[in-house]
Amino acid sequence: MRHETIFIVLSCLVLFFLFFHIIKNRPDYLVLLGIRGLLSYIMIQFVNFACQTASLPIFISTNLLCLSAGSVLGFPGILLLYAVRFYFYSF
Repeated sequence: MRHETIFIVLSCLVLFFLFFHIIKNRPDYLVLLGIRGLLSYIMIQFVNFACQTASLPIFISTNLLCLSAGSVLGFPGILLLYAVRFYFYSF
């Protein structure tokens, strides 16, 4: 196995156990993540609609990765998604 693959697998395991430990100690954090995920979904749909009416071709799909970035990172995570999309669209 390559070193990069081993690093990615170990990083995912550490993040999974860290997330499990946080949920075990604070179960109310799951509710907070759910509410932030719902609000990030609404915000992504609103910004997509605003970009569509302004004829900007920047569109973020609402998949699990985008919603998790919005729920974990909040508003800066959604800004990061649009910044990355704008950066790759400009080339």
